[in-house]
Amino acid sequence: MVKVALSIYGSNGLWHILKAVLYGAVLSLIGACSSDLKSSVGQSDAASSTDLYAQYMSQAREIALAQHASSPVADAGFIQAASPFEFWLYLAIVSDEAGNTYALQQRFARFRVKEDAETKNSEWEFSQIVGVEFSLQRLANNTKQTAQSIQRVALDLAGVDTASGSVWTGPYHSQALGNDGDACVQKVSLRSPMLDASFHQSQCAAMTKTKELVLTRSNAMPVDGVVRVDDQALAVTGYGWLMHAWGIPPDVQAAAVVIDRAWLLLAEQNELQIQRSRRRSGAGAKITTATLTRLSDALTSKTEVQEFAAQWNDVGASDETVVPNSWRFSSDTNDFDISFLPLTVQNETQADAFFHVVAIKGTHAGYGFVSYGVQ
Repeated sequence: MVKVALSIYGSNGLWHILKAVLYGAVLSLIGACSSDLKSSVGQSDAASSTDLYAQYMSQAREIALAQHASSPVADAGFIQAASPFEFWLYLAIVSDEAGNTYALQQRFARFRVKEDAETKNSEWEFSQIVGVEFSLQRLANNTKQTAQSIQRVALDLAGVDTASGSVWTGPYHSQALGNDGDACVQKVSLRSPMLDASFHQSQCAAMTKTKELVLTRSNAMPVDGVVRVDDQALAVTGYGWLMHAWGIPPDVQAAAVVIDRAWLLLAEQNELQIQRSRRRSGAGAKITTATLTRLSDALTSKTEVQEFAAQWNDVGASDETVVPNSWRFSSDTNDFDISFLPLTVQNETQADAFFHVVAIKGTHAGYGFVSYGVQ
């Protein structure tokens, strides 16, 4: 795995991922929360969603900092209920028996929205919220099913449970099931109206820890399940990734470096992960690193990782304040020369997509995801 130094710039990379979570529903989120939160965040009706979201994240960070001493960052566990903030990200490329390919993106985020750390079970008194954002894109015809939901942790509308290893919001549910007491070997299930899936983890996820935040990221792992489309239940298989973070939300104003990431599945049964760092000011060099692993290693306890330097260039963008038309990745070391082309659906701009589902063309083919940090 590519190791991310959160103390230098990884928090900003996580912020870009978090910014996509529930972004389109930020006004609903504010409306659903306590009067304390509304009075401090929702004063300006003219404020953009971006500004409101930044203000909300800033307050969530202040609450988390105030509770940090009494809720220290723990090292492991699929559910970190004591943490004031927690985030789960699922990505997968799966195919059905007819050869149709789908791109899955799902995120859960849990925020403590009041300084009261005790979870209430009242219709009006609550201290936490859990939100989910879901997208299932059928790549052959570029159709997409999406859903968003934000619920208060009260009346069983949403919540987390350490004993069962579960997080849920309405009908969207995820649970981690251990295997023989080995925390690194587990099945993580997803349930939703449109898809049921299982992520089969055979290796310990790479962990990066700072005083404020823990971030774990997996290599590609086998995924199987059932997709419900066109009144049909279709069995699917493929590969996917899981990211989990907990602690204190990143400071959205402090980062000077922008992080771009790509998770790619190649037709040759390899996984390619790429990371690029660049200064927000536009000055200085862009640094790209990549790792290449065999998908067959996902079924074993060890992975042979090949890390190498490469070039990641934007194509068709006038500046770094807009999403490029595509990206080009090349490496003389591994004979890579590929392009990632975003697959947007009708009436959707690239900026609307919370991650960019991409088709890979060139010396290699396949599909994957790109997280691009617009400045």
